[in-house]
Amino acid sequence: MAFAALVVAIAALLIALLASSRAGVISRTLDENGADSRRTINNLQRELEQATTVQRELLARLAEGETITREMVMEGVLFRDIDEAEAKRLIEDGHVTLIDVRTPSETAAGFIPGARLLPMDQIESHMDEIPRHGIKLIYCAAGSRSAGVCDALAARGYQGLLNLEGGIAAWTGNLEKPA
Repeated sequence: MAFAALVVAIAALLIALLASSRAGVISRTLDENGADSRRTINNLQRELEQATTVQRELLARLAEGETITREMVMEGVLFRDIDEAEAKRLIEDGHVTLIDVRTPSETAAGFIPGARLLPMDQIESHMDEIPRHGIKLIYCAAGSRSAGVCDALAARGYQGLLNLEGGIAAWTGNLEKPA
């Protein structure tokens, strides 16, 4: 009888140890899931704050009389894409700063006359040379890098940002060669 009680006690002890081990695994899993959930919530909160900031800025600019497009509101961006015809009109009026963000090897084939050649990877170190106000037409080869530059500048408070839709590939006007 004492032997049977000892076997039952050992079995109960093994079951308790197994249960304790499983409880520890479950507890660690819950802790990890909780940390993941907190990170997800924090990331969503930051994204919502950023989106709200962009929408407020768009509303303020609209109140100041700036042209805001439906796409700017729907995409949550503080710049607008323009086509070649509108770009040419702005350049002819002379009220635009042109910024070519392509690499030197790309600009060797030619750039829009009057453009400032400022490769994308140098934008950060030359921000003080870019006017904060006034119209800035930014372009690259196809329009996506320049859209990224527009986003970066807008995040730092720059206004009047335009992205040449299709980039230099969509440009049919004259090109100037680097000296």
